[in-house]
Amino acid sequence: MDWLKRMNCALDYVENNLLSEIDMNVVAQMACCSSYNFQNMFSFITEISLVEYIRKS
Repeated sequence: MDWLKRMNCALDYVENNLLSEIDMNVVAQMACCSSYNFQNMFSFITEISLVEYIRKS
């Protein structure tokens, strides 16, 4: 379940920084994975790409 906690921390970072520049490397570090893997996991979990999620928020 650690991966779920890390993913939630990363998502919190994204949510808290929607109005500013989001550093994908920081997000990936929070999730303990590469930026590529984080974006793939995000898309798998939410069925929407991270970029699309940010644009719609």
